[in-house]
Amino acid sequence: MQRGAPVGGPGWGRLDQIRAAVVNAEADGEFQEDRKSEALDKLNEVYSERHERLTRAFDRGVVAVVWFVLIVGSLVCVLLPNLFGGTKLFPHIVLVSTLAGALALLLFAIFQLQNPFSGGSRIEPEAFQWALARLGRG
Repeated sequence: MQRGAPVGGPGWGRLDQIRAAVVNAEADGEFQEDRKSEALDKLNEVYSERHERLTRAFDRGVVAVVWFVLIVGSLVCVLLPNLFGGTKLFPHIVLVSTLAGALALLLFAIFQLQNPFSGGSRIEPEAFQWALARLGRG
C-alpha cells in the first residue's frame, strides 16, 4: 500500500473460504438459521470494511475543491481583521500572525493525514502484524 502497488495476498480468498463455509454449514432449527444469517451479515461487514480500506489506501488525497475552500477560507480569516480600522498596529500584527500560524499548521496536518500509508504519519505494517499476533494468528 505504501508503494501504491496492487494489494495481493490471500485476503479475498480467505474471506471467500469463510463465506463458503458459512453458506454450506448445516443449520437445524430456527436458532441456528438465525446464527448463520448473523454470521453472513458480519462477513458482509468485513467485506465492506476491507473494500473501503483498500479504496482509501489508493485514494490520492483531498479533493481539489476542499483545498481551494481551505486556502481561500484561511486567507479570508487572516485578512478579515483588516476590515476593522482603528486598531493598534502591534496587537493587530500579533493577532493576525497567530491566526495565520494556526491555519498553516492545520493545513499542514491535513496534508500529512491525507494518505495513511505513506508520509510522516503513515501506518506501519507492524500495527497489523501486532493485531494478528494478538489474535493468535501470527
